[in-house]
Amino acid sequence: MAIEKNVNIKNNQKYIVSHEPCDAKILYPSLGCPSLVKIEGDNAWVEMVVACKNNGLCLAEVAFHLRYVEWGMLHGDKKQNSTIGDRSRYKMLDLYKKYFLSLQDSKNSTSLIRISEAYFNADNRINVENIESDNFQIQLAHMNAFPWVLEMYKKEGYTYLYKIAVNLKYEPGCCTVGNTGKLLNFIWLEKELYEKSKGKPSLMEIETGWYKDLLKKEKKEVKTRLSEFGGDVAEAQDVLVKLYHPVYISKKNRLSIGHITDIHLDTRMELYSKSVASVIEVKENCQVRIKDDKRVVENDELYQPIKNLVANFNQSFTSISGKLLSKADALVVTGDLIDFNKGIHTDQTFSDKDKTPSKVWEELKAEWFSLDNENHLEDRNWFLFYKLLVELYTKHGKPIFTMLGNHDYVKHAMAPWPVFGLTWNGVYDMNLTRYENALCFGKGYNGNKEFVFNSKTSSKCVEWYTFFINPFPDYVIDYGDQSMFMVDWGEGANISRIGGIDDVTKNLVGKKVPLRHPGSLHHAANLFREKNEYEKPLQYKDKQGNVITVKIEDEDGNEVELTDPYRKKKMPFLVKNFTIYKSWINRPAAVRMLFTHATVICPKDNVTVGEINNDYSWKEPELCYGTFDYRRDEVIKDVENGKLHIAVGGHSHRNLVMKVGEKKKDHATVLAAGERIRTEFIEPEHIAMVTSSGGPFPKYLPGAPMICACFKENKYNTGFYCERDFSLKELHTKQLYSGQDDSKKEAINSNECPHCHMQAGDMVRKPAKRHRPGGNLLIFDDTGKLKIQSVVTDDKKNKPRKAVMCEEQKIFIDDMKLEDINSYEEFSDWDETEKPIQIISTEPFTYYGYMEFPSRVKYITFKTGVLPGDSAVQLVSKEYSNKFFKFVQESVFDNIYEKRVVQEIGKKCFRKLKNAATHESDFAFVRYSFNELDFWDREINIGKQRFEDVKEYAKIKTNNAFEASKEWLAEKFEKTYNPQYQEYIKDDFRGMLLEFRIIPDFEKRKDNDVCGY
Repeated sequence: MAIEKNVNIKNNQKYIVSHEPCDAKILYPSLGCPSLVKIEGDNAWVEMVVACKNNGLCLAEVAFHLRYVEWGMLHGDKKQNSTIGDRSRYKMLDLYKKYFLSLQDSKNSTSLIRISEAYFNADNRINVENIESDNFQIQLAHMNAFPWVLEMYKKEGYTYLYKIAVNLKYEPGCCTVGNTGKLLNFIWLEKELYEKSKGKPSLMEIETGWYKDLLKKEKKEVKTRLSEFGGDVAEAQDVLVKLYHPVYISKKNRLSIGHITDIHLDTRMELYSKSVASVIEVKENCQVRIKDDKRVVENDELYQPIKNLVANFNQSFTSISGKLLSKADALVVTGDLIDFNKGIHTDQTFSDKDKTPSKVWEELKAEWFSLDNENHLEDRNWFLFYKLLVELYTKHGKPIFTMLGNHDYVKHAMAPWPVFGLTWNGVYDMNLTRYENALCFGKGYNGNKEFVFNSKTSSKCVEWYTFFINPFPDYVIDYGDQSMFMVDWGEGANISRIGGIDDVTKNLVGKKVPLRHPGSLHHAANLFREKNEYEKPLQYKDKQGNVITVKIEDEDGNEVELTDPYRKKKMPFLVKNFTIYKSWINRPAAVRMLFTHATVICPKDNVTVGEINNDYSWKEPELCYGTFDYRRDEVIKDVENGKLHIAVGGHSHRNLVMKVGEKKKDHATVLAAGERIRTEFIEPEHIAMVTSSGGPFPKYLPGAPMICACFKENKYNTGFYCERDFSLKELHTKQLYSGQDDSKKEAINSNECPHCHMQAGDMVRKPAKRHRPGGNLLIFDDTGKLKIQSVVTDDKKNKPRKAVMCEEQKIFIDDMKLEDINSYEEFSDWDETEKPIQIISTEPFTYYGYMEFPSRVKYITFKTGVLPGDSAVQLVSKEYSNKFFKFVQESVFDNIYEKRVVQEIGKKCFRKLKNAATHESDFAFVRYSFNELDFWDREINIGKQRFEDVKEYAKIKTNNAFEASKEWLAEKFEKTYNPQYQEYIKDDFRGMLLEFRIIPDFEKRKDNDVCGY
């Protein structure tokens, strides 16, 4: 409507303006989907989407009901919830007071406020297929809302959707911004909210209460205070969830974007980061005593608590995001925001206090996992994400965009012992060994089938997020000539395949790969699928001809439509991201950026940077790690052809930037990779990138794929290429190339390493190494060029430990034995004054250039502490008894690559170590040192080497003595073995093994006569 002129009034008359109450709720912006406002000339338009009860929203109603406050004013009081967001802090729009209440001629209405036509919520659900032909930059056709959010509003009478725009140039101070921009928060002040807030401190608190009551009507019980999860949460520790609608105003030509992904927030991290358990324990520190909420430690020389080692994902997210926001104008977080939905809630999750390890194990319910576990509560991890998100907004005053990944749809924990208590390489994500991780967590889920069942995904797991953080799975954000399309994972996940989806037939090609295969990272099942590609619900006609949809009750007791389980799965909710993409990609924009959780192009864990550049096209399965299967070719072709300028993903925990089609069609070239990416300023085009994880430790694999036995430090980064030489028509002949850098192959004269002389056929593929978690900056300069630069967390706990790397790569994990001592008699006769006892690897192994080994070792027992006589740890060559072979080995090769690990120990020291390892109230430990600060603490167990024939004989004799007597094996043992077997059993030193324990003896550690855990 137009704004009418105000009439002249006589003396002693009053001019009264009144409005009928107009109830509306702001959908966009939201906490995870803020609005960006660019100051252009004299204008600064903020655009919003509101759900409204009125059909016929007018300009004056918008001007009257919208209120705003600078973000810094929201959290200016340290006493949380006491005066935060009180009504007096929210300002009425100045343009309402100046132009809607003025007795002077009004301004042109279109320069003040704009309102779109009404869209009927019940039918459209923000699902308009055609671009709206109006003056709004925001397009409903480019947004998708979770249907249950809109449905809830519709039932409450908010039947209409409007786009509204307000010119902030009329608001004092709003357009006075520096280089960092300005962040505001808006609310729509309804009459009921206004009345309830009289004499009460917080509008936002009242609005939260209203929203919670609304959810109750939908039979959705949600928690909006930390204290509602239980426990003794003090007032100062309590957190109230509020509905934020942030608006960021900037005068910059282009915004620089920070990107972080795969943060995997988990309240368990707060327990791990307070763990007082230590691999090495000595009696002075036990029983474990807690005083003033802290463990009492008398001897700290050997005490290395897990809390000083573990990489806390929650802290990493805050640290990395803070670094990104200090340099970027906005932050994008692309999925796996949480590790799973039902986080643990104990007092350690909100306060700084120590507890005995067994108490933590009990609270974690480590020995079992059940739906009625009182400590694992629905939405607790979402609450954690919300808290940290608001803290980042408040500290940095910049917008943060969020979207969902595959883990966000998961109900229960997947780690550290995900299935039936089995081990899982994900434990290394936290920079811990298996033993250390077990000290944090406990025994595992102990074969609980219920846990496995409830690790399935469900859209119900993200509902809390959709109510309080971001109601949009897919959305487009524009700022000037920059346009970003944020795409949701879409719940569903496929086990990867060797192959993918044929773009013509839409059929799966290739075969499934094993779950633990290096290429088995889940693919996004619903990403870029069309609506008609999903199976419709099963239906039938009744006798009257009515179409009836078959419904069943799901595991949560809710009625759901039944689909054919042998055909395509029903959409978890309205998936329209490809519909949006087809429209968005053809809209005018200088820089189009696609952000997804899934990768667009990404190598498997065992594919090197050099192989990306030289060997594989992006269509091959080696570069389809964690990607999406529908219309991937079409999207990458858009990158290659320049329609899509930048495609950004996560999911794989790799960090690399690639140029698509630069050197060869259907191929990608790596511009930068590894922990610290840093490109020059380049044109923002043809770029596909993956950002490393912001919580778990990422992986990198540089150079060429093969590794030799060289000790040279840079050999891991370069390596070799080995190819079968079919020109010689010999299948097993290999052609050797040197990896000069990440993009070049260079043939060398011989078929062996020129330094260590290892033959090409003896080389192996390099394993991936880990680096610190981080994120990436997309920095745009004034000319529009782009530089991509990584930031990493600086916490010392996030520096990859060599102990963890060794264990993950299966280096130095095998048993050891005493050299030259095979009986108690030989041990008794050993003269340690002449030579210490040597402890040596049971079997020789091939040394390769990626391997790391400690340099020294200390021997420790629980009761005695450090034993005298620490030792160097050496790698020695395998000894050949044949003098000729030994001569050839030592004279030809500079570095012999058949090795054993050798360390020394005194006779008395070993006796004490052995006694401690076998005593019920003692422990035996070793501390291996890589350097002064990097240790590998390990528990030693003394075991016996069991010959296979001994085990087989015992098995047969036990199972069926009569039948065994007829066998040749029985005859053999009667003649040769029985006396030796008895001697073998009685003599501790015959077949003695020094074993490194992988899992602690939990009961022994809990014993009050030992550690007292």
